[in-house]
Amino acid sequence: MKERPVPIPFETLGGAGSKASRGSPRMALVNNRYKLLTDMDGMGGNDIFFDLTRDPSETTNIAAQQPDIVKSMKVKLAEFRESCKRSLAGKDYAQPVISLDVFATAVALTGATVPTDYVLEGTNILPYLAGKRTSTPHDWLFWRAGGGAKFAVREDDWKLARRGGLVGGENGGTQLFNLATDLGESKDLAATQLEVLARLRRAYADWNRDNVAPLFESPQANRPKAAKKANGK
Repeated sequence: MKERPVPIPFETLGGAGSKASRGSPRMALVNNRYKLLTDMDGMGGNDIFFDLTRDPSETTNIAAQQPDIVKSMKVKLAEFRESCKRSLAGKDYAQPVISLDVFATAVALTGATVPTDYVLEGTNILPYLAGKRTSTPHDWLFWRAGGGAKFAVREDDWKLARRGGLVGGENGGTQLFNLATDLGESKDLAATQLEVLARLRRAYADWNRDNVAPLFESPQANRPKAAKKANGK
């Protein structure tokens, strides 16, 4: 089977004179149909472009026949490279994101089509990484685990968390932290920040209302503790 380059935006590294820099394309992008290998210089030159639907073995370079598609994919690669440059320059993105954003960003980067009946929960973060948008990607971030017994909500610097071991109590087993001043989550503010606590609880309830029922429970929930070994064995 023919080995293929990594099917994501990829830039080879290497100094002057290295094998990767001697006239070979240095970046690659694959979407749901096409694959582009390019050095990003000009609109031709070393571009290698395949239609994977008609040519899965990648035998025919059709870059000259599809200049518009090549150009659009180069735009996507340029956005990706600029976001990398910002990070390499020490400008790491500080706003909270979530793993769901990886898929949404990949969809936007590759030009893939999402089925109309599929709700895309993540956010394309490329415009934020490139500095084109200065707002935060999310007003809220939500997590749910342990069959719904555990959950968390993030709003700006506030984080509400309900861990499975915390039950009952005045605040229903939930804790509230201000991550700006307490990154280690050591000071529970649930008893003194009742308005924030109520707002985050409502946000989670509204989000969770549209979710399917949990399909999995925590594997640790009902597992008996292992017996201690006798005589240190």
